[in-house]
Order: sequence, then structure tokens, then C-alpha cells
Amino acid sequence: MSFLKLSGQVLGVYETPQGVNKDGQEYGGKHRVELLCKETLRNGATRHQMFSLNTNHRDKYAAAVGKDVDVPVGVFVTPKGVQ
Repeated sequence: MSFLKLSGQVLGVYETPQGVNKDGQEYGGKHRVELLCKETLRNGATRHQMFSLNTNHRDKYAAAVGKDVDVPVGVFVTPKGVQ
């Protein structure tokens, strides 16, 4: 169960390019969804920010392009701060 959610409009879904790095390890080929989210600032102004999230549900988000969705998210703390 997730206690946090990210709400926004689905802008698109894409697959990251695949390749092989110089060490011979494969990378890419993952599906990502782009969300346009609104953040209300302390002074009441609204700021828009785009987030790209990995997804295993490409078809679900592709069908929701242009629509608002809620995505359950989790956070964790690292030495660099909250991620």
C-alpha cells in the first residue's frame, strides 16, 4: 500500500533506446511515462513540472494520454537526501 501519490496529466509514453556500453552491459529498453504535474507554491502560485517514471504498464498509460492520473509512489532516504 502506498501512502503517497503523484497526480498529473499523461503527456506520453516511450521506450528508452537500447544499446551496449563499453563494458558489454546492455541498457535501455524500458518503458517510461511522462506526467505533467502541478505544484502549488507557498505564495499560492502554481508551477508545472514534468516527471518521467519507469512503468511496466505501457498500455494502461498509452490509453490515458491527455488524461489525469494518480500514480502511487514511494520515497527513500539516501546520503544525498530524499529520493
